[in-house]
Amino acid sequence: MCCQRGDTLKKEYSNIQNFIDDVHSELHIDETLIDMGIVLKNEFKGQFIKCKFHDEKSPSLQITEDFWKCYGGCGLKGDIFAFLEYYYNTDFIDATKKLAEHYNIIIKDIKYKFDAKY
Repeated sequence: MCCQRGDTLKKEYSNIQNFIDDVHSELHIDETLIDMGIVLKNEFKGQFIKCKFHDEKSPSLQITEDFWKCYGGCGLKGDIFAFLEYYYNTDFIDATKKLAEHYNIIIKDIKYKFDAKY
């Protein structure tokens, strides 16, 4: 199941860095989380939902097109990849694979060299 936004991504990437760059420029975090079924559209109160990473009574997790941040108990924040890492309790590579799999994307070289900007 792909949304129109996900359709703007290529269906095959020669390396993971190109995929990461395209995700950051083409996908909105809020729409992607809804599309993946992690967040329901009706959960939003403006840009806020109840945090997925701790129990709370009122929405404290802000999700925008470009970032997410919890202003409540956990204080977690980041990009779409960080959200998926925390949500699935996995590492960066597996979170990236889950996102690519959701959009039926093949990444030929899944190895990733960590550098200062990530």
